Amino acid sequence: MIHNGCAIVLWPVSFVFPNMLRACNDVKYPMRIAIFSMVVFRIGFSYILGVRFGMGALGVWYAMLLDWVFRSICFVGRYLHGDWKRAISR
Repeated sequence: MIHNGCAIVLWPVSFVFPNMLRACNDVKYPMRIAIFSMVVFRIGFSYILGVRFGMGALGVWYAMLLDWVFRSICFVGRYLHGDWKRAISR
């Protein structure tokens, strides 16, 4: 239930915005954020929450939600700040 509720709000923002940025020729930023968040949140926090804290699969789901939140913040911030517009003019 937690995953489904968060997926409705967070998944579209965290995965549609980077595609919009890539389409506007802003490729490096989404790739860097994707690699960073995958390593830190999906892998790192999955290990910490799932193994170290003993949460198991639930800890992995929470780590994935953290990844979505981080990506959403980064990509919406990039869009609102307007840095992606400079990539179009290059």
